[in-house]
Amino acid sequence: MHPACLLPGTGRLLLLCALWLGHAAHLTAAAASPLIQDQAQILSQQTNRLLQTQLETCRTETGVSVYVLTFAGLEDQPMVTARTLQQSLPANEAALILAFAWGMKQPVLLPSNALSEHYPVRDLTLLLAKSREPFQYADGTLGQKFLASAQTLTTGLRKLEETRQKDSVRHFPAELFISLAAVLVGAALLLGVSLLWLQAGSARPVPHHFPEVQVGTRLGAPYGGGLMAMAGSDVSSREKPRGS
Repeated sequence: MHPACLLPGTGRLLLLCALWLGHAAHLTAAAASPLIQDQAQILSQQTNRLLQTQLETCRTETGVSVYVLTFAGLEDQPMVTARTLQQSLPANEAALILAFAWGMKQPVLLPSNALSEHYPVRDLTLLLAKSREPFQYADGTLGQKFLASAQTLTTGLRKLEETRQKDSVRHFPAELFISLAAVLVGAALLLGVSLLWLQAGSARPVPHHFPEVQVGTRLGAPYGGGLMAMAGSDVSSREKPRGS
């Protein structure tokens, strides 16, 4: 039996929290992250190895870490410890916490915030509900139920990840087309504004001025000399005809 199980309820809770908080500081390193903490000694060695293999394969293929916690009893407050671990996870870590204690009919499943943003909430909720079903069956040992639940979880997570990858590939051409269209529209608008500005500049009226000339004086009056022009009818046209 694990030494934590020999302590009173409060002592076990403090010890388990200390253990998990110590591990949480290294959760970013996959090799240093314990995926299974069987404090209640529910899992046999063989079951523990099989479960560890399932969880490690799932983390390699999907990037999602599934943590399994077991407690000796409800006095260890498994929900509180699971919440503490959930809050201590890095913000970008997609993870799922499975917590179980003697006296519980089914485990507690807590997804991290990153996991909830990773997959559709509806699909994730259905998967979590389905993974609890093995604990509702009367047949089988508790270790077998853990294996069946983990198998459901890891298989479902792989399917969700495959769907997410396909959607990201399918949406990439559309996003690229939208980006190119936005660039072309912006270029067209810039070209149109430039043409309008050039047309407006060419349509401006050109100012006209009389040429500057030097004009002298005539009979002492300014501006009376120089080039002169007389407008009028011809003088010969004003002569009277002869014989009148």
